[in-house]
Amino acid sequence: MTFWASWALGSVLAPRKCVGHSRNKSETRMETQIFLTDREKEVLELICEGLNSAQIGERLIISPRTAEGHRKKLIAKFEVKNTAQLIIKAIQGGYVNV
Repeated sequence: MTFWASWALGSVLAPRKCVGHSRNKSETRMETQIFLTDREKEVLELICEGLNSAQIGERLIISPRTAEGHRKKLIAKFEVKNTAQLIIKAIQGGYVNV
């Protein structure tokens, strides 16, 4: 059964099945905006400047451990494995200006 036939009948399709039936290819990209707190934005910018957790802590007057916690939360939010990938995704997503 096609997407539109299912729609007309009120049937429910799994999202992955619906994506294949979208009207144009740009609709198949499911990009979501990542919400960042003001502090996370500050930490992200400093990470992209090349600062480590101790330096970020000094700059923002927080402990290095707190800075590391922000880094780990950003890595989780961006769904990446390390800081290098975080920087790349932040730049590509327009979260920081280079």
